[in-house]
Amino acid sequence: MKRIHLLLIPLVFQFFSSTALEPLLPTAFFISNAPVCKGQMVYFADLSSVASPPFGYITTWVWDLGDGSPFDTIHFPNNPNIAHMYSGSSNLYSVTLYVTDNYGNSDDYTAWIQLYSNPVSSFYATTPCRNSPVAFMDLSQFNGGGPVVQWNWNFGDPGSGILNTSTLQHPFHLFPPADSTYPVSLVVTNATNCSDTVIQPVHISPGPLPDFLYDTACLGSPVSMWADTSVINAASVMAWSWNFGDSSPNVSTPDSTQHIYAAAGTYTVTLTITNHYYCPDSVSHQVHVNPLPAAAGSITGSGTVVQGQTGVSYSVTSIANSSGYVWTLPAGATITSGDNTNSIIASFSASASSGVMSVHGTNACGNGLESAAFPIAVTSSVPSDLTVTDAVHAGEITCYNALQTITVAGSGTIFSLEAGGRATFIAGQNILFLPGTTVHPGGYMRAYITTTGNYCGTLAPSIVTVASNEVPLPKTGQTFFNVYPNPNNGRFTLELKGVGEESDVYVEIYNMRGESMQKIKMTGESKREFTLEGNPPGIYILRILHKEMAGTAKIIKN
Repeated sequence: MKRIHLLLIPLVFQFFSSTALEPLLPTAFFISNAPVCKGQMVYFADLSSVASPPFGYITTWVWDLGDGSPFDTIHFPNNPNIAHMYSGSSNLYSVTLYVTDNYGNSDDYTAWIQLYSNPVSSFYATTPCRNSPVAFMDLSQFNGGGPVVQWNWNFGDPGSGILNTSTLQHPFHLFPPADSTYPVSLVVTNATNCSDTVIQPVHISPGPLPDFLYDTACLGSPVSMWADTSVINAASVMAWSWNFGDSSPNVSTPDSTQHIYAAAGTYTVTLTITNHYYCPDSVSHQVHVNPLPAAAGSITGSGTVVQGQTGVSYSVTSIANSSGYVWTLPAGATITSGDNTNSIIASFSASASSGVMSVHGTNACGNGLESAAFPIAVTSSVPSDLTVTDAVHAGEITCYNALQTITVAGSGTIFSLEAGGRATFIAGQNILFLPGTTVHPGGYMRAYITTTGNYCGTLAPSIVTVASNEVPLPKTGQTFFNVYPNPNNGRFTLELKGVGEESDVYVEIYNMRGESMQKIKMTGESKREFTLEGNPPGIYILRILHKEMAGTAKIIKN
């Protein structure tokens, strides 16, 4: 056995001796994400290797990034991958990686890193005047890179919606007329996909803010007009121009002027002024030159009301040559909306009594003839508020009414409308359907807010009809208006049909609890946009009143 050990020892020594004499050199190598744009990070990934892993391994990596920055030395077991941002003016850098293994052997690898030049973003804006589009001119430079191929403008005006951005090289933008500064940014991108951004403030000059005051004159008398110095800073105005709207020559009287019109009527008078920024602006007012108002026509509205009733509409055809309206109401009645117009909303107190209503036109020249007396009978048969907790069975037809609010179910009570039963709810202000309200399939329910003072016994066509838990839309072909798009995310357009230019139209929006959400008055408008963006998604009721006509529509916010 001892002889065998003696023979093995030289053999083992011989094996390790011969192995140690063979060089096992490492191989240095790396890759990067270059080429990149100047100002972007360059990432270097080490791919160096050794010939005899796992006994051999790299112990040291030394990066020479080629821009004069200190060498970056990394020792095992730390991650040898690095990132570097070049700040020099060169577009080409020689990068060398030195590696050393655990036997002290070393190797190095050198590669060139290319950087693309960024463009230099710049632009010019014309003098920004109120109510005038601002022209933007791109002045960006190539800066040694490829040509600019893409422009992305942001005008800092989010209220303009999709018009707040542009991809044109030389765009225009109309800013709001308010005295304000907007951060306009331009991002330019060249052919190598390198970009640069510049942000410049654009201040919209408040402009001269023109306005003037005037008298309304009778035919043959001078109309006085003068600058409204509470609005205009006269010292900043360089030029004045008055246009009287009757084909007479313009005048340049600085602060005030007078003019005599040859005929009665309405004239558009325009004052144009220019300030020291050379920004012009103008304002127009309708100046009425009136004879006496014409005689008032017949009043239309409800001839029967109840004590405590509110929201009753009355109107008279527009009176020619009239700038105002004087209404006379029965005792205990008051005007709550539309005073001094040809369409009013009246309320009758709990002590109101029967009487007559009349109206006449007025202007600066005097009063017109009174309308014929309109008799109004005031009764007290409808309650102010009503709570309904009931069951309507098959074959039963029931009507519930209240001057103000009808509350259905709630607070642990129920209201049940069974198949074959019919129930009508009429209120002057609100109808609240609370938890506990059930309409069974085959039951028919209609509920509406009266605008004419008609209650149970004088039923008008229903506003909302519920059958088998479904709410149908009114037939818009039978109305004098259209609402679109419906449904949508909250922005609607109301378009009127066949409504006179000087007529008043009253619009009110309710939620399904009968609560009033918005009130709008339209005069001389055929179209108006409104929004429910601040309200939750759901179904809303739109009620519209015009003279003797009233209509409703269901609108849906998604």
